[in-house]
Amino acid sequence: MMADTRGRLILDDEGCLRVKGTSGYSDVVPVWPAEFEPEVVGEEVRVLNEEGRGAAKVGADIFLGGGSVGDSIKDGTGLSPRTARDLRERCQGTYWLAAPPARITER
Repeated sequence: MMADTRGRLILDDEGCLRVKGTSGYSDVVPVWPAEFEPEVVGEEVRVLNEEGRGAAKVGADIFLGGGSVGDSIKDGTGLSPRTARDLRERCQGTYWLAAPPARITER
């Protein structure tokens, strides 16, 4: 889990967050650390880090540490029940186990 990827965070038609990569993998579904939380305020969707600060937001370019993981992540080990269900039912693709650092990058 010592790789990184960069790209634009998007919300797809299924309501899943994806990183459309500009380096590393070209399209990944981030699996966030347990202490990261999604937040929706009006039209803005963002992900808060363990300190409650914005680590990512839809439409922004982001940097993610971590690495690609296979479909075995969908068994739910170490994930919240909601996240495991979402991965199995809606959010298909290449999974990126996000590890700090995760941050919005400058354009």
